[in-house]
Amino acid sequence: MKKLLALVLAVSMCLGMGVMAFAAVDVTLDGDTNEVKIPFTLGNDKFSDLKVSTKWDDGKKYVDSVELEKEGSKYYVVVNLADYYGTDEEDISGTITVKKGSRNADITGTDNEFGTWDTEDTNECKVDFTIGWETQEGPADEDFEADINKANGYVIDPDNANKNGVFTFTENDAQYEVKLAKQDALNLFYTSKPTSEIKKIMVKNSSADIEVFSFPGKPSFDFSGTLTYYVSDPDEKWHMYELTSSGLKEVGKYDKDDDCFTLKTRTLGTYLISDKTLKGVVDEEEEDKDSSSSGSGSNGGSSSNPETGSSSFVGVAIALGAVSLVAAGAVSVKRK
Repeated sequence: MKKLLALVLAVSMCLGMGVMAFAAVDVTLDGDTNEVKIPFTLGNDKFSDLKVSTKWDDGKKYVDSVELEKEGSKYYVVVNLADYYGTDEEDISGTITVKKGSRNADITGTDNEFGTWDTEDTNECKVDFTIGWETQEGPADEDFEADINKANGYVIDPDNANKNGVFTFTENDAQYEVKLAKQDALNLFYTSKPTSEIKKIMVKNSSADIEVFSFPGKPSFDFSGTLTYYVSDPDEKWHMYELTSSGLKEVGKYDKDDDCFTLKTRTLGTYLISDKTLKGVVDEEEEDKDSSSSGSGSNGGSSSNPETGSSSFVGVAIALGAVSLVAAGAVSVKRK
C-alpha cells in the first residue's frame, strides 16, 4: 500500500507539480548556509590584536553575531546569520569596522559580493546583501503537489487557483495534505537534527531509538490538514510525540496497514518518533492548558477545528486517545 501511494504521488507530481522560483538573492538559505564571509588581507598587525565592531542600517535582527576568522593564511570578517524562517527576501546593510585597540587596523579589503571596503579607511567595509529561501510557486491548477527538500526549495507560494496541497517531505518519509484557499506563502523547512532541548530528552531516554522530524519555523496553515509519517521499521512498536511549550505530548494515530502515523494539525511543529514510551510526557490537564493557550497547534482530532480540506486525506489524529494512554500510566524509559 505504501509503495502504491508513492507511485501515485510520483505520477501526479509530474502532472501538477509547482514551479520553482529562483530568488535573486545574494545568500540563499537552505538550513545549512548560516554565514557570510568577507575577506581581507592583514598588514603588520597581529591577528590576535584585532577587534571588530558593527553599525547596522537594515536587517540587524537577521544577524546573530560578527567575528574575525583565520583560515591558514586567509582572513575573514564572518557575519553569522540568525535563524530566519520567513518567506520574503530581506536586506542586510551596515558598516563593519576592524580596529587594533583605538586605532584603525592595518588591513586591506578584498573584493567580494557582500560589501565594499573603503579605499581610504581600509579597515571599514560597507556591507549590503540580501538573504532568502528558494520558493516553489503553485501551478495555475486545482491542486499544488510538490516535493519539499533542499534541491527544490522549502518555501511554498500557492496560486489562488490551488484548492488542495500535497507536500512530500522527501528527506523524511512523510507528507502533509491540506486544503488551500488563497493560502499565503509558508516556509516548510524541516530537519532531523536534534536541538539542545531534544538532546536532553534523548539522554533522559537513553534506551530509546528516537527519530526527529522538526519544523523550526512552525508554519501554520489556514486549515487543518493531515500529517503522515511512515515509520522506519514496521516490526517495532512506535510512539509519536510532539514537543510543546509544556513538554512532550503523545499524538497521532497509528495505521497498521500503511505502517504510519497520521495527525490532524494546522501548525507543523517538532515531533519525536520513538520505539519506546518516553519519560517527561505531560499529563492530560497540562496538555489541555497548553492546547488552549496556543490554539494554532495540533488539533488532535477535537471538534473545535473541523476543517480538514480534501476528502482524500489519509486520516485524522486522535490525540485524546494518546492522552488517555498517558493518563493510564503507559509511560516508561526510552533510548537512542
